[in-house]
Amino acid sequence: MLSMAVAAAADLTGTWRVDVHLVHDVRVPVLGHSRSDAWTVQLWEVADGRMQNRHCSIRAVTRNPVAKPRMPDAFVAAIPPTVADVELEGDRFRVDLGTGRIGYAGDEVPIEPDDPSLVDHEGDGHPGATIAVWAPIFGEVEVYVAQRTHILLEGTLDGEGVAGAAKQVELVQHTLGAGNRLFAQQPSVTPVVEEGTFTMTRVPAGTTCADPAMAPEKSGQ
Repeated sequence: MLSMAVAAAADLTGTWRVDVHLVHDVRVPVLGHSRSDAWTVQLWEVADGRMQNRHCSIRAVTRNPVAKPRMPDAFVAAIPPTVADVELEGDRFRVDLGTGRIGYAGDEVPIEPDDPSLVDHEGDGHPGATIAVWAPIFGEVEVYVAQRTHILLEGTLDGEGVAGAAKQVELVQHTLGAGNRLFAQQPSVTPVVEEGTFTMTRVPAGTTCADPAMAPEKSGQ
């Protein structure tokens, strides 16, 4: 017999666009301090009370324009899918996405670029995962990182969609190196948990990340 949570979650069976907005307090030596907004577009398939996601795009914007981060397409495409239970009790929705690891495999987030637990995330020959940071004078510089994160989504079913809070309950990120040594700094990145949000919107079965329905929103990006 299916559990009550799984049976209820069957109401959400189908394909979804999920927009996650996270806010961080970022302090980087040399580059300074800023709040940063990250918008992620995910494609979810929900069936039998479980979800599986695929990341379609990530856009990050710093509110202080001293530096501009960019998540390359290769970085986004290499993020492994998450499979998790979907809980729906009445109109209350909850999904614990669990621990996500980028650029390494193991328990501890590596600090050194020769750590044996590192994984070449995109297969580009650099340690960990490669992101890009633009700064005046320097232009765009590659930065190599390893990251562990844990996100919890809690919301309310409203009509055919869901909206609520995206709580990044853990974020550990270490810089392993950079294309310019001045960018090989260890930033302090702290989630502003109370400002995280998410929405879920149904899209047609067979939708892919390349479809117009999955394009990033222009607002705030």
